Amino acid sequence: MIDHVSFSVNDFEESVRFYDGTLAELGYAQVLSFPGVALYGLKGSRKPDFSISARGKQEEPVGAARGVHFAFKAPSKDAVNRWHAKALELGAQDNGKPGRYSKAADPKEYLRRYGNLGR
Repeated sequence: MIDHVSFSVNDFEESVRFYDGTLAELGYAQVLSFPGVALYGLKGSRKPDFSISARGKQEEPVGAARGVHFAFKAPSKDAVNRWHAKALELGAQDNGKPGRYSKAADPKEYLRRYGNLGR
């Protein structure tokens, strides 16, 4: 149903560092990049599913998102646990371990640390 997700972040370099590190644990990587834009998809793919940018539309305040939820598909529960550990290593706040049956990585720890989808 959803083809891709994109949003702007306040600290682009910090957000790229976080997503490069954590998404690698789930089999994703940057598949394209432009100045101020990082696009992620499955490793080896050229199709981006998720992207972040250093800027948005002028009328859209970065950091004002509320009630947003998304999760990344993971190939296994082990990958979710590695993703969670990497997120903590990169400075995310621990708001609880991944769910017992979860096969999706929920970036809520990062969202709560920075109060937005990216720093």
